[in-house]
Amino acid sequence: MSVSDLSKQTRITEDLIVQHLRKLAFGNIVISERIGKRLYFKIKDNKTIEIIKVLGLQS
Repeated sequence: MSVSDLSKQTRITEDLIVQHLRKLAFGNIVISERIGKRLYFKIKDNKTIEIIKVLGLQS
């Protein structure tokens, strides 16, 4: 999902989302990839995805 997509869905500014995602990247939780002008992030580890599901934060 792109930063732009996250911003639209959450109504949080792109700048603030990028700040948080950079912290998550520094913590080795997410990885980023630039495609053209868009910056995409994804969760690095399947274990993290499982934790999110257990907590009910994702279906």
